Amino acid sequence: MPEGPELCRTAVQHAVDRRQPALGRSYLWRLWSEHRLRRHVAPRVLLRLTLLVRAPWIARLVHRSLS
Repeated sequence: MPEGPELCRTAVQHAVDRRQPALGRSYLWRLWSEHRLRRHVAPRVLLRLTLLVRAPWIARLVHRSLS
């Protein structure tokens, strides 16, 4: 099954929304490692997804401070 960048981003966001960010690591790794996927994702989005998966408490803190 081909997985595009939008599907990977959605899978990571879904894992974080379910409060299980570790489930999104494989999709995040795929976005970082495969050039064909990475070229369709902005660096800002990659950084945001990385924060959501690896340090969700930082992402929540930033989200609260911007709200």
